[in-house]
Amino acid sequence: MRPRTVVHGTGCLLSAAIAGELAQGSSVEESVATGKAYVTRAIEGAVRVGKGARVLDFLSGEDA
Repeated sequence: MRPRTVVHGTGCLLSAAIAGELAQGSSVEESVATGKAYVTRAIEGAVRVGKGARVLDFLSGEDA
């Protein structure tokens, strides 16, 4: 699902999430899947600040 407006920081968040999963010993496939799911949740929780790009909600991506 693509957001209808611009969201800032998705690439950096995805690469960090994948790297974190790899550092914990997950496979590349698992790391990418987990990273993508995390970024998707963060995009869904993104908030608009001012008139620019939406800002990711990093906490909405965390498992509770």
